Amino acid sequence: MKKFGTSGLMKRLLCTLLAVVMVLGFCPVFQTEAEAASSVTRTGVSNYTMAYEILDMVNDLREENGLEPLEMEKTLLDIAMLRAAEISYSYSHTRPDGTNWGTAYPLYIFNGSGENIAMGQSSPEEAETAWENSPGHRANILNGKYEYIGIGVFYYNGTYYWAQNFGGPCSEAEEPTITGGKENKTYTINLEVPVNTISITGTYDYDLARGCVEAINEKREAAGLDALTLDDGLCEAARQRAAELVFKFSSARPSEKDPWDLYAGGYRMEWIGKGYSTASHAADEMGAFASGDSIYTAAGIGVFNFNGTNYWMIVYSDITGSDKEKLTGTEEKTVEIDLHQNYYEIQIEGEDSEIQSNETDQFCLKVKVDNSWITVNNDSLLGWKSSDTSVATISSSGLAKGGSFGTTEITCDNIIVNGEHPSFTLTVNRELFDDVSEDNICYFEDVKDTGVYYYKPVYWAADNGITTGRRGGKVFDPNATCTRAEIVTFLWRAAGKPEPKSTENPFSDISSDKYYYKAVLWAYYNGITTGRSGGKTFDPNGICTRREIVTFLWRAAGKPEPSSTGSFTDVTDKNAYFYKAVYWAAEQKITTGKAPDYTTFDPLGLCTRGMAVTFIYRQNK
Repeated sequence: MKKFGTSGLMKRLLCTLLAVVMVLGFCPVFQTEAEAASSVTRTGVSNYTMAYEILDMVNDLREENGLEPLEMEKTLLDIAMLRAAEISYSYSHTRPDGTNWGTAYPLYIFNGSGENIAMGQSSPEEAETAWENSPGHRANILNGKYEYIGIGVFYYNGTYYWAQNFGGPCSEAEEPTITGGKENKTYTINLEVPVNTISITGTYDYDLARGCVEAINEKREAAGLDALTLDDGLCEAARQRAAELVFKFSSARPSEKDPWDLYAGGYRMEWIGKGYSTASHAADEMGAFASGDSIYTAAGIGVFNFNGTNYWMIVYSDITGSDKEKLTGTEEKTVEIDLHQNYYEIQIEGEDSEIQSNETDQFCLKVKVDNSWITVNNDSLLGWKSSDTSVATISSSGLAKGGSFGTTEITCDNIIVNGEHPSFTLTVNRELFDDVSEDNICYFEDVKDTGVYYYKPVYWAADNGITTGRRGGKVFDPNATCTRAEIVTFLWRAAGKPEPKSTENPFSDISSDKYYYKAVLWAYYNGITTGRSGGKTFDPNGICTRREIVTFLWRAAGKPEPSSTGSFTDVTDKNAYFYKAVYWAAEQKITTGKAPDYTTFDPLGLCTRGMAVTFIYRQNK
């Protein structure tokens, strides 16, 4: 199981400054690119030498005030250089994608964070002096909770842009690899919030929502206030926000997008709750604010039950409500939710890290929320993908099926965490056909495709000691022709390697130092072969034909009589030595004939090694 995201302390200190150092006296937004673009690029000069000059001045000031020096940290340095480039596009602590500056920090790995920005100063001394002369910025520099800093200096279009990004204690701090110089760099600046879209299924409780507003209105009536109307538009938005609370129980959304984008105009106030099982309890806890405030005229309420817990969202507004919310009862719903890419630890989990060919493995995606893992829906939003579909395929619901043996990376192609797709390495092993020790499992380089007819027979034969392959066991060579020596050896091994009934050698072309010697004697004395040249030779290197192999099998089986004959157009001579053998083999489903129409057997066709072990496998199965 492979986890994606960075572990660490899940706390940060938001130190967004109200004052910023500005030389020109206004907030310029350089926005010459097309407004519809989701991102733009900024090419300029990142000056690391100037960044380290500012670090020295920062630490001089801290030393004067009895504080420990800050260390330049790799992640913070990268963040600060990016932020310096971003403020060349939009000079603000709000990033160009609309989120606050803190979203540049990955997964809250620093216990505390802060930011200073500046633009227009022509030197490190001028920039640092401006920060030190501003109370808010100076407070960041002299914050005793900080241990690390990143400093960004970006020169673009004749202007320097400066950023300081601070970090508190961090167990994963790294020293920068760049300690000076300057680089021409191109930064990608997101104009849209980078999110992962997932879905979860829960139950909306419309009756609880209606009961809650009725209880609030009772309180308002007692206070002499008009009743709140239950607005359908506000309710729809509140239901979305209630589902989002599963991932972030906060007034901030899990995407870091502005929650007010969901609502109609007017003055609004959100209240959140969790766990309340009755409308009156929710009204007591969440409705007191509205029960005595005459500014509010409408409300929207969402109640989303997920894994047995009710998540409540009440939004109050001064709009003229429609009072068209008529939904009642409960309804199971699948809700799409956007999660900011940098803020959630996400992992892929499978039932097993290893499966066999043709076996399946169910994968799921989990999101970490408050030290527990939430399994999200398996659907097309995730974009399941296998890096090698010959090894395993995976469906849109996350069900992987093993193919040929090997490894493949299972990823969610539509999910990104800190620039990477979460992944899981799945190993597919071949099916085992006998009790084989792990050290003795063979894998032939040329027998990987589980769809070929000889796949199972080859590995059945290997697992049962019938074949050891060729080239030191690296390949089986299934399409090579099978010699007479090989086929009788396969048969002998399949029979358990019995000792021949006699050691007298009847053939002039075999000797006792050959691997097939005992196999040939066994076959001869069991009436499986009579040899060639009138019985004088065996012809071990001769190519075995299809009629010969079925005859060997038939004789080894005791020459049983077939119950029917005559289906193959090229096997009609009842006096042929292989006639009964062919029809017995067809009857036993050892052979189905020759493709494509299977009306012929092709008795003189050459037998391949793949065919040989397949015939033996079928006879034994």
